[in-house]
Amino acid sequence: MPDKPAGAAPAAPIDPDTTTSAERARLVSAVLDLVADGSTYRNACVTLGIPRPTVWRWMQADPGALDRYAIARESNARQMADETLEISDAATNEGERVARLRVDTRKWLASKLLPREFGDRIELTGTFANLDLRQLTDDQIRRLSDGEAPASVLVATIPRALPATVPLPNEVAADDEDGA
Repeated sequence: MPDKPAGAAPAAPIDPDTTTSAERARLVSAVLDLVADGSTYRNACVTLGIPRPTVWRWMQADPGALDRYAIARESNARQMADETLEISDAATNEGERVARLRVDTRKWLASKLLPREFGDRIELTGTFANLDLRQLTDDQIRRLSDGEAPASVLVATIPRALPATVPLPNEVAADDEDGA
């Protein structure tokens, strides 16, 4: 990763109270560039001498920065996935365990950062009338991959994933009680 070499001194600390908005925007962009290039958020902040909470506060004040952060993390995850090939190809018999650990760590982290792209594939069986699976959240995908019953995961999805013309089971039961 393009983090600073070991032993390199971090940049002089930035005083968040005296930075201009233009300087803040430049520093946030620099952090995001480092993250997109494969650095961790922590190392990017250390490299530039900016406290992590300060950068996070600056990003929260700029909605566009949070979107750019998400894009930088996606780039970071894709780089980690690419690095797994390089690490595996460079492994020797003596370094096999270390290489395997490095590859597995990157694969795991990429699967958590971009579960739809690098996560385990989930195969759902059964019929869910008019259910749009693209509306599942990452948490629901994780719960399904952990083996949780699809009905318990999808119960929160049904009201927003089904067209308004399809009655929900509890609505049908309520109509039957009213009509009886």
